[in-house]
Amino acid sequence: MSKISKNKLQFEFTSEQAQKIQRLHLPPSWLVWKPFLHLTFLMIFFIFTSFSSSFIRGFFQVLAASQLLSLYTLMHQASHGSLSKINRVNNGVGILLGTILGTTFSGYRASHLLHHKHLRTSADPQEVVYFGEGRKVFSAFKLLFASFFGAVVFIWVRVPTIGLKNCSKKQILIELATALLVHLFIFGGLILGGKLMVVIPSIIIAIVWGSMVDIVYHQGLSHNGDCSSLRSLYSYGFGFLVLNGENWHAEHHAFPKVPGTYLSILHEIIGPKLKEAGTKYEKGFFVAFMKGLFENPFFLPIEIPKIKFSK
Repeated sequence: MSKISKNKLQFEFTSEQAQKIQRLHLPPSWLVWKPFLHLTFLMIFFIFTSFSSSFIRGFFQVLAASQLLSLYTLMHQASHGSLSKINRVNNGVGILLGTILGTTFSGYRASHLLHHKHLRTSADPQEVVYFGEGRKVFSAFKLLFASFFGAVVFIWVRVPTIGLKNCSKKQILIELATALLVHLFIFGGLILGGKLMVVIPSIIIAIVWGSMVDIVYHQGLSHNGDCSSLRSLYSYGFGFLVLNGENWHAEHHAFPKVPGTYLSILHEIIGPKLKEAGTKYEKGFFVAFMKGLFENPFFLPIEIPKIKFSK
């Protein structure tokens, strides 16, 4: 038997399972090209949006938003070094994705790794309930706001701030300046061409959608910082097509360097252990969001004792 300590819990596997998990850490060679596939679909959907009638336009705007969300998930995987076996390639694609999303990849990586290290504590930069602690009513208001606009605060405020504090200031400023210049060029062209409203609705949808997904992963759960603070989703279609496998979020936290495309395989190995440890599993994103919104309610944290694996 092999023992692996992860997420404040001790996972026990057979030697065969441990070897299989180790192999899952090697990203497939095609994965590094997937951002360009999503970027291509994004451009296609934007083109269809600009030439469609009002009803059909909304459909393509949602599809375009889904591709922005997909690009974000791949930047997330790049922050763990799981897009490519070659660090330089992985970082280069990550910086490109950060530029497309208007932020700094280096700052995002620093911020997100702190999230993994300090899950659901006051030191977690993606945590909401510790930001200005107070009454439950105030916490519920913050969580409700974060459910729809948390991505804006994190990506464009917290990420640059933490990046400037923890990374090379020169690198962060170069990445931010590059992103700013690229977006000024793009949006300047859209304004001159009278096409600004082709992309703005998709950006707003992606912000709200991404915020809702992130809130589902951790909120309305225990704030122990262990597996009971995590939620995975049985969203096979949505998870594969849009989230790039990251619907298996507890599995991701258990083994962050496993590429999203392999998380479903990892789930088959460690899913029962995660359930035993208190991880919440839901049928899909919408079901999980509605339960978190109304059951607790408003995604407020719940108090439960820490759970250990049985021997």
